This record gives sequence, C-alpha cells and structure tokens, in this order.
Amino acid sequence: MPDILNQLERLNQILEDQLRSMRAQSFAGRDGAGTVDVTLDGQFKLVGLEIQDGLLRLGAEEVEQRINEALLNARANAFDEDSDQQTQFMDALAEMADEMMETAETQFAKAMKMARQAE
Repeated sequence: MPDILNQLERLNQILEDQLRSMRAQSFAGRDGAGTVDVTLDGQFKLVGLEIQDGLLRLGAEEVEQRINEALLNARANAFDEDSDQQTQFMDALAEMADEMMETAETQFAKAMKMARQAE
C-alpha cells in the first residue's frame, strides 16, 4: 500500500505543477498591421492591451477588428505552447499509470499467493 500512496502523492504533485505552470504563463498577440498588442494570462483572460496612438481615428469597427485579430493570434500562440506542455503532461500521466498498474499487479499476485497458502 505505501507504493500506491507514494504514486498518488506523485500524481498530485504532477497535477499541482501543471496548474501552477498554467497560472504563471502569459501569451502575447499582435494584429497584422502591428498596431494592437494584447497579453492573455494562463487562463486566457485579457491582462494587457496596447493600441497604437492614432488608431482610434480609424473608427470603432476597425479598432475592434484589429483587437480581435490580436486576441486570436495570442490564443494561437497559447495553443502552440500549450500543445508541447500537454504532451509532456500526458507522457508523465501515462508513465504514472504504467507504474500504478505494475504496483497493482504485484499487490494482486502477492494477495493471490497468500490466499493459496492459506488454503
């Protein structure tokens, strides 16, 4: 049983590390014209917006379009980075699952042996 508890503690640590990493990240995006810069936090909330001087003279629709383009680019950057992290996370979980399965099989074999000896 101590093996399983240790593995569960390790799994918990992996999950906490992933959450901490997510919270610490930020992702930047810029519109194609280079007039709007945005920053998203690890939960994809807007935490920064810079609009080039004079851009507002182009009208609300144009500014909105450029902000949305910058937001889309920031999210695309986030998903590119997140994809690598997700792969690492999934690899760690798969390794943990294999270890837990080996431990369970070992414990089951021990229990079966004890049961046969008890007969």
